[in-house]
Amino acid sequence: MHEAIRYISDKLKNYAHFLLVKLEEAAKQNLQLLKEVNPPLVENLLRNLPAEQFERLVKESLDLFLTHIMDDTWRDGIKETLRQWEANELPTVTRDEISIDDILLIYSVRKTLFYSRLPEYTQDANLITDIVKEIDFIISEVQRQAFSLYVQISGKQLEKKNKELKESHEEVAAMNEELRQSEEELVATNEALVEAEERLLDINKDLELKVLERTQNLKTINDLNSSITQKFNIHDIVQEVTDVATKLAKAEFGAFFYNTINEQGELLTLYTISGVAIENFSKFPHPRKTQIFAPTFEGTAIVRSDDITLDPRYGQNPPHKGMPQGHLPVKSYMAIPVKSINGEVLGGLFFGHSKPGIFTEESEKLVLSVSTHAGISIQNSKLFSQLKASEQKFQFTLDAMPQMVWTANAQGEFDYINKHWVDYTGLSMKEIRKGWPSVNHPDDIASTTEIWRKAFAVGTSFEIETRIQNAHTKEFRWHLVRALPMKNDRGEITKWLATLTDIHEFKISQERLKMLATVLENMNEGVSVSDETGVIFYTNPTEERMFGYERGELIGKHVSIQNAYPPKENEAIVNQVLTVLKTNGFWSGEWHNIRKDGTTFYTYSFISTLKLKDKSLLVCVQRDITEEKLNKAALEYQSTLNKTITDNATSALFMMNAKGYCTFFNPAAEKMFGYSFEEISIKPLHYLIHHHRPDGSFYPMEECPLDRALPENFDVRAHEDVFIKKDGTFFSVVCAASPIFENGIPVATVIEVRDVSEEKEAKVRIYESNEQLKLKNKELQKINNDLDNFVYTASHDLKAPIANLEGLLNALKKQLDGQPLSEKLNAILSLMEKSILRFKETIKGLTEISKTQKNVNEDVEEIIIDKLMEEISLEISPMIEASAASISVSTDGCQKIVFSKYNLRSIFYNLITNAIKYRNPEVGLEILINTYCRQNLTIIEVRDNGLGIKQENTSRIFEMFKRLHHHVDGSGIGLYIVKRIVENAGGSIEVESELGKGTLFRVLMPEN
Repeated sequence: MHEAIRYISDKLKNYAHFLLVKLEEAAKQNLQLLKEVNPPLVENLLRNLPAEQFERLVKESLDLFLTHIMDDTWRDGIKETLRQWEANELPTVTRDEISIDDILLIYSVRKTLFYSRLPEYTQDANLITDIVKEIDFIISEVQRQAFSLYVQISGKQLEKKNKELKESHEEVAAMNEELRQSEEELVATNEALVEAEERLLDINKDLELKVLERTQNLKTINDLNSSITQKFNIHDIVQEVTDVATKLAKAEFGAFFYNTINEQGELLTLYTISGVAIENFSKFPHPRKTQIFAPTFEGTAIVRSDDITLDPRYGQNPPHKGMPQGHLPVKSYMAIPVKSINGEVLGGLFFGHSKPGIFTEESEKLVLSVSTHAGISIQNSKLFSQLKASEQKFQFTLDAMPQMVWTANAQGEFDYINKHWVDYTGLSMKEIRKGWPSVNHPDDIASTTEIWRKAFAVGTSFEIETRIQNAHTKEFRWHLVRALPMKNDRGEITKWLATLTDIHEFKISQERLKMLATVLENMNEGVSVSDETGVIFYTNPTEERMFGYERGELIGKHVSIQNAYPPKENEAIVNQVLTVLKTNGFWSGEWHNIRKDGTTFYTYSFISTLKLKDKSLLVCVQRDITEEKLNKAALEYQSTLNKTITDNATSALFMMNAKGYCTFFNPAAEKMFGYSFEEISIKPLHYLIHHHRPDGSFYPMEECPLDRALPENFDVRAHEDVFIKKDGTFFSVVCAASPIFENGIPVATVIEVRDVSEEKEAKVRIYESNEQLKLKNKELQKINNDLDNFVYTASHDLKAPIANLEGLLNALKKQLDGQPLSEKLNAILSLMEKSILRFKETIKGLTEISKTQKNVNEDVEEIIIDKLMEEISLEISPMIEASAASISVSTDGCQKIVFSKYNLRSIFYNLITNAIKYRNPEVGLEILINTYCRQNLTIIEVRDNGLGIKQENTSRIFEMFKRLHHHVDGSGIGLYIVKRIVENAGGSIEVESELGKGTLFRVLMPEN
């Protein structure tokens, strides 16, 4: 039930502020919704206003409404807007251009806008419910007050029309009084004439006839007035006026041309005929505003002519130059305009006679009197039609409303119900006149009746949620009942108006929403809802705890933030899932996830597509299966490991039950003893492989330690014995036996048997081989030391000659400085200089190779990659500046590496300088460095957009002294050193390259 809200809560104010921040977007959505609903007012504004002005009007209106909500001045805002409407002071539109349908539809659109943006603002179901309640109250209050004002305005208009009608009737009554007085005067005159009868005998008869005629005429006019004042059909009024006026004028025929408006709002000119058949005039066009007809149609004068054909205005207008052919002959002519009380010309009375001099001043007066009565009655008829149309429109509006509506008089007695009330409750107006209708739920009758009683007693509006029974389905449905008193200018209640809105689905949805929110909040599974693009807008607490996020922290983020796959793999997996969703509507399977802190885990997810109007939502329900997966993997691994061990074990393995029968043996046992499983399981194992001693004596099973291990509960370890093969040969073994218990009961014995007959012979050979290996190792160590010494000595001894050559070359260049040299000599000096430089780089490379081999496991430490890259960038900054290279480093996936700092620096240094050397001069050099971890590997990627390498040459670039591009200096040792460092650390290096596009080096090393 909606309670009266005195103050706007901070919840709605905060939501209003949220919409103000997004005002542009919200205003556009509001505009679109208005265009879709397209109420008459919006249609009119769109037709008459420029699009920009209308958009600005919508935006300013929404801005003002939201500001009123934030300031809690929305009631004042509503009152001011409605005051402007009532006073006809609204900008861009007049009061009469706005209907109640416009108000209801516009604010319904605004409520739809508020509802549609709630999921974007919050996922808290309780908060949504509270905000929806306040929004619904405010919008309903706006609609209620607007409807109330509309009813008051309509009421005032009806009162005004009634007042005008009353004034018209009073004027008619006054005229009737005048007529009555005139009649009395006539009677008095008649009496005087009787007294003078003797004196005026000659003229008495003539006067008597005139008096009688005038009396009859006045009676005719009076009867006409009485008749037409009771009629409201304009055609009936006009026809009767035409008949009477034609008779009073003594015309052969008369006509009344009048204007009226049809149901489509079109202006029509109609006419009535008296004295002749209408066919005499139907073939002729209506009179136009010629010189003769204009005074009548314009209401400026009465036209009376003894012979119209002699009138100078006659015959001056084409095409007929007079009366058209076939028209009845007219000599005497009279035309009198018919006007309303306020002077509006309503039509004209036209009379004709074939003889001249028929129409007199008296007949003119009589017809003028008739025209006056006709004008009043026609005006009353129009007012009645307008009033009836207004009432019909009001009743149609109430009948067209989706709510049930009833009204009651000032005494609280029901006097109107709309069609929807009758259809729903099955109660007629007669049935509810007796009092409050008994359609409420039995549990609601007392409270509803009491609220109505109190509201009626103090004259205040009331609102209540109650259940009302459907007469057809017998179902009780929740309705929101709102009733308000209508008051006159003196503040007195004149009527009660109530609306009953079906809120059953909303009420049920509220309960379901609360229940669903409770279920979601307490589920053990994580739940998230995202749109079609993957943007999350709801997560339950379990989902947030599962991924290590705070409440609401995942809202607005893309679902990929939860995935632990590398970018390319993640994109492929997501696309595959989306394809399945589009085809089947759901997808289920395992998902590899990553928490906020970077730790990974696995879930089993069920994703389904939820259609909502024109949108599709993705609902994901998932549970953490990391432990389950680890346990399953461990079990599978253990099973596989056990099978692998038993299948590949060189020792024979047996499983023997409590009776000594073999229940399992491995391939090594089958090979060692020569029995198949069918053969070895037909009798106790002892009597197949251990039944006799080497001396040929029988060996009882009870004496065998292997068979006693289970019943006596002891282990046999490293037991040396002699067993017998299927072919009867004896061989030496070392065996062991261990009992297996289930719930404290001995059930089986595991026996391991190792053939050691060859082992004894091998021990001697192994000893001799070990002695030889020791000698070989000493020789290899000596050779390695000699090689290291050679490399060091060679590099050291070669440095001096090279330095001398470099010095001599510099001395020679200094000696020749300033002297003209031939082109050939300059080329020789340049070649010598380059050869010395390459020689130095080669010696340096050999030294690096030696250091690399020695530093494989030395100086291992935790290295921060960003810091190492700063050091390298600083060292090679001249090369970077000279090449204008752009270097981007991403270490989000792996920020630290445990490695030899010297060797890791060498890897980065060689790969980066290699990219700079072999850059493409036609494009700006971009070097992208990325580090991340995957499947216990630390991965380093260095990508460039340089010259690239042909695919068939990629395997050769790691060879020592191998160079595929010769336009830059180099020794061909750098990539060889990188490969040597990586492989010495147990890793590998890959290369992907395309000629002219660039190269990607990928280093994969075991993590830590």
